[in-house]
Amino acid sequence: MEKHNKDDENDKKISKFQTFKELYKQSPAMKALIKLFLYFIFFSIIISVVAMSGSNTNDSNNEQLENKPTSERVEKSYRDILNEVILKNNKYNYEIINGEEKSIINYSLEESGISGFYENANSIIKKFIIKDDNVYEVVLKEERENNSLFEELNLNIINIYRLIDLILNNKGIKMLENDYIIYKYSLNNLEINVNVKAEKIENIDVLENNIHYFIKVE
Repeated sequence: MEKHNKDDENDKKISKFQTFKELYKQSPAMKALIKLFLYFIFFSIIISVVAMSGSNTNDSNNEQLENKPTSERVEKSYRDILNEVILKNNKYNYEIINGEEKSIINYSLEESGISGFYENANSIIKKFIIKDDNVYEVVLKEERENNSLFEELNLNIINIYRLIDLILNNKGIKMLENDYIIYKYSLNNLEINVNVKAEKIENIDVLENNIHYFIKVE
């Protein structure tokens, strides 16, 4: 009895398959639908494989980019360049022209303050220290306060800290001239030109009334 039932089930399956074959042969619409279904499955498999391959490639590239050290050069901002002027290891050379008279100031920045030498128009050389905004003349290793040491010269220009602070807190005009970038400032009775080359300040020119200050940073 059980065997007879199994045979009946097999006969039904064969009958259904034969019916499907007949419909497939006789119906163009059926053929088109089945082909479309097969194409859909085929292209779905291809798209899935390509997507997985692309994902693996992107992950690999991202890992390489994350692990690869960058050699890209980061440009300094103008503010950074100005702040580098007041580093402790810098030296400053002032050439000051007042009519036919010329004076020279050379100094460096030290822990104790600004320390250097002043040569006036009469070729008299004096050692000085500027600290806490006061000027001290150094005589035989003794510091004597002398705020009139620089005579009519402007201490706000001689003191590089004050000068850079003045520039940082005002807006200038940026100009290009050959290999230089020049920042020009007009402040009351002051005309200031900051000359930058290769991300470094080459010199600062200051004109106050008829007195020219030519400042070289080393």
